[in-house]
Amino acid sequence: MTSTDIVLAPSRPVARQMETVTTRTGMRLSASAARWFEESVPRSSRDARAWRWQEYAQWCSDVDWHTAERGAVASFIAALADRGHPVKTLQAMSGTLRGMRALDGSPLDAEELKAIEGVIRGRAKHEAKGIEGVRPGPLKADGVTPEDLRRMVATLNVSTPRGAGTRSPCCSTGGWPGGAASPPPSTSMTSVSSPWS
Repeated sequence: MTSTDIVLAPSRPVARQMETVTTRTGMRLSASAARWFEESVPRSSRDARAWRWQEYAQWCSDVDWHTAERGAVASFIAALADRGHPVKTLQAMSGTLRGMRALDGSPLDAEELKAIEGVIRGRAKHEAKGIEGVRPGPLKADGVTPEDLRRMVATLNVSTPRGAGTRSPCCSTGGWPGGAASPPPSTSMTSVSSPWS
């Protein structure tokens, strides 16, 4: 080897390129970690959180508040209380919105939390006294089509007592031909003869 030969240092193995995901707050996660985190929360919980945030964002838009504005969550919870929603609904909404605001980088401060707790306590007093206020009705629910219902019923596990018990009351057609709600006139109770009559 002469002094003009180039000697390469032993190289490190090339790291595999890893897909990454950046969260709303700027934290970088591997795609695998993000997938595991996503799967750790049941889909129904993710849907409920998303729906609650959409309700809040829509209310903010309707009354000209910003979703990150101080006092917006307490005011939204108060609007739900005014409509007569129960304490459990208010607690679920406030818990979700508190977490979502923190994820968005605008966490609720101590004064806002105190205001929310005050609204919920006030609604609890009304409930305890039996003052219902306006009947709220559902917040909003997606409609269920007959096809959705058929798909849900088809997935019931009827091999268990619970599954069989769930399926029988919701799927009964009355037991008469053609799905009639009552027996045909020829089989009415007056036309049945009894050995005791």
